Amino acid sequence: MNCRETIAQIQRDLAHFPIVDPEKIAIEIPKRFGQRQSLCHYTLKDNKVKMPDVEFFVNLGDWPLEKKKSNSNIHPIFSWCGSTDSKDIVMPTYDLTDSVLETMGRLKTTHKYQINIDGTVAAYRLPYLLVGDSVVLKQDSIYYEHFYNELQPWKHYIPVKSNLSDLLEKLKWAKDHDEEAKKIAKAGQEFARNNLMGDDIFCYYFKLFQEYASLQVTEPQIREGMKRVEPQTEDDLFPCTCHRKKVSPHQSVIWYQNTSHFGSK
Repeated sequence: MNCRETIAQIQRDLAHFPIVDPEKIAIEIPKRFGQRQSLCHYTLKDNKVKMPDVEFFVNLGDWPLEKKKSNSNIHPIFSWCGSTDSKDIVMPTYDLTDSVLETMGRLKTTHKYQINIDGTVAAYRLPYLLVGDSVVLKQDSIYYEHFYNELQPWKHYIPVKSNLSDLLEKLKWAKDHDEEAKKIAKAGQEFARNNLMGDDIFCYYFKLFQEYASLQVTEPQIREGMKRVEPQTEDDLFPCTCHRKKVSPHQSVIWYQNTSHFGSK
């Protein structure tokens, strides 16, 4: 597996945090957000594989938490979704799998046009729309997932204004320019297949944790209340069928999590 040396979105997200102090954020983040938001506190510690020791907080809610208007005492929060008015560190949500591609190949998309519109925040179905046979019309939005900034309007999708005022106009364009629309659909499909598969998501997480860990100025710790997340067993719903050396439990990635920072929303 060959991961990219740098990922632009990770660089943008981490630029807000010249240093990260696990001791400090372990105290301050629960105090600041724990009563109002749902958080999970993770530590990755003492592994024999290439993952670095790292400690961080994941926002389990829908909206990004750290606003750009916040004062200088900002905190690194990992979220599934970013926005133009927040400073959260964006993580991937879902990946595309070979079984998904196989299923979509059998069930050819019946619609020539698919519209991607925000729900509460970003619409997390965009990878599945892109990888199909349809051309995607994507609403302009302040919200984004980890890969949105790599997409190019009119190359991978047809852009639509945030208020949808030009939706019918863009649909008419697609109908009147069928060959061009097909090229956009094909480019979007190729982007999804080349950037949003399981290996790509693994690489993104690996680079994100690697870069984030390099900013830490104190050692990540297994905090009071954390529980070890046990490795998956033979009952794994998605067993690996590849041929590789078996890793002992002592060599696997060891996670510790604390879900006691759950707050009401």
